[in-house]
Amino acid sequence: MESRSFSSVFREFAFDVVDLVKTELRLAKLRAVHDSRSAERNFGISLFFGVVAWIGLQVLVVAAILALASVLGGNYQLSTLLMGTALFIFGSLSALFSFRKAKESTTRIFRLVPENHGPNNNQKRGSSS
Repeated sequence: MESRSFSSVFREFAFDVVDLVKTELRLAKLRAVHDSRSAERNFGISLFFGVVAWIGLQVLVVAAILALASVLGGNYQLSTLLMGTALFIFGSLSALFSFRKAKESTTRIFRLVPENHGPNNNQKRGSSS
């Protein structure tokens, strides 16, 4: 059995730990690059299909306007005005609701952070110096 000093064993162990950490960092960087490329690809695909859905929605709105116009005796102007008003009201109310929900969730997040949190507030509450 080979006899080595404690310092040589410790030195070898330290070098192995450093190599392990460097290898783990390289692996983490590779994973981050792979994940970011995957996220970019998924975002691009989602954007493409979102545009396709938007075009489909426009076609459905035109079809609804034409159907409403046929019910109104061929009055396309009134049909367009009614459909535009309905979509405007629906969109406005939905946006208002979403804005309120976002504001509430943001307010809840800020309530979780204590008021005395920060680098300038090192004193405990109730103590005076």
